[in-house]
Amino acid sequence: MKEKQADQETEQQPNEEKQEQLPVEQGEFSAAAEQAEVPVPKESAENSSPVEPVETPGQAGGPQPVEQAETPHPIPTLPNNGMAIAALILGVVSIVLLLIPMISYVTAILAIVFGFIGMKNHIQKSLAIVGIILGFLTFLLKIGFWILIFIGIASEMMYY
Repeated sequence: MKEKQADQETEQQPNEEKQEQLPVEQGEFSAAAEQAEVPVPKESAENSSPVEPVETPGQAGGPQPVEQAETPHPIPTLPNNGMAIAALILGVVSIVLLLIPMISYVTAILAIVFGFIGMKNHIQKSLAIVGIILGFLTFLLKIGFWILIFIGIASEMMYY
């Protein structure tokens, strides 16, 4: 036990020496903090306990770090074909709105027109082709719908 007490006393002695070497009063502490550009909480400035000085990267006398400004790099964009995309969207809309009388005709015609304009550009040509196909499919389904209606009306007229 005596050895443990002796070891503890020797460990405490260097700490006490460090504290004796760095006595800092309240006024000195806040002045040192202002020079070091370190934010100091008000509570720690009021404490009279010794504090070790903090070095910032520029204080050591070595070269100061150089901050490089980030240069904005242009984001590469893929070329697109707006007419082909419009043809595809209008073709899908015409299929969805198939049961609404006049809207599907308008969207199908626009899908076909935009599809043929979009075919001139070789970028995203497949979207233009799909738009044209959906436009024509809408017309075929609408024609079939009207044929079925006329057949139904004709069959009803036979019974009168």
